[in-house]
Amino acid sequence: MGFRKYKYNQIHRTSAMNLEELLRSRRAEILAIAEKYGVRNVRIFGSVARGEADDESDVDLLVEPMPGFTLLKSSAMSRELERLLGRRVDVVSERGLRERIRDRVLKEAVPL
Repeated sequence: MGFRKYKYNQIHRTSAMNLEELLRSRRAEILAIAEKYGVRNVRIFGSVARGEADDESDVDLLVEPMPGFTLLKSSAMSRELERLLGRRVDVVSERGLRERIRDRVLKEAVPL
């Protein structure tokens, strides 16, 4: 079996209606992936956390990186989660939050 280039637009999209259900049902897998890449305290923020997600929404995850977590690992983790969930996934640490949105994100973030 050869390497196939990952293409996001070929992923089966999940409707907004069942996105929260999908996250609940895949929680253990998401947390296992997070552990594999060296992060903990996985929280959801953004439109999903606010109950405003639609068919085009991505999944925004706020994480606490452990020593050794790199940008390369963050990118690989995002891609693996995108394949699992069928949605674009953004992974960000508290340190990676822009100052102008930091307070809002920290207030709305909910544990996975």
